[in-house]
Amino acid sequence: MKSQDVIYALVVHLVPRAWTYPSISDFSGLSASQSHMSCKRLREARLLRQEPGEPWLVSAANLTEFLTYGVPYVFPVTIGEPTWGIPTAYAAPFVQEGFVPGKYDPVVWPTADGKVQGNALDPLHACQLTCIDKPGGDSIYRALVCIDLLRMGQSRERAWAKDTLAEALRHAKS
Repeated sequence: MKSQDVIYALVVHLVPRAWTYPSISDFSGLSASQSHMSCKRLREARLLRQEPGEPWLVSAANLTEFLTYGVPYVFPVTIGEPTWGIPTAYAAPFVQEGFVPGKYDPVVWPTADGKVQGNALDPLHACQLTCIDKPGGDSIYRALVCIDLLRMGQSRERAWAKDTLAEALRHAKS
């Protein structure tokens, strides 16, 4: 698995659409060959089903299990220097509602047009910054924030992120 595969699985599952290699390439900003290889890896990992003539399907249960228990080990977190970026993990507005404000230093995905200052947390893959700006990107943003909490949070935050992510994936309209 590669980090872009996680993004692709989220896109297919959370943004209802009849995805093709060209359309998911356009959505993510990656090439059609990268999209093809990513989908191949997702099929091999039993996260994506692709029957001839049918839309691509991602198993919510399998994806939840992989994101919760696999991603934190496969893609560990490294916190970098202060920078401007897009808030993630504890700094995301919807996360701050449920936790004590100011308890943690904010973390951001670095980007030149970021509006929040915090410590840099590299995105799983750079294509996620493109995906969250597209129609339907808000659900991808929320899922990626939960994934970052699973990767770096304490037990309480990880439990909250697991529940929030599982519910979002279970109720997606794919």
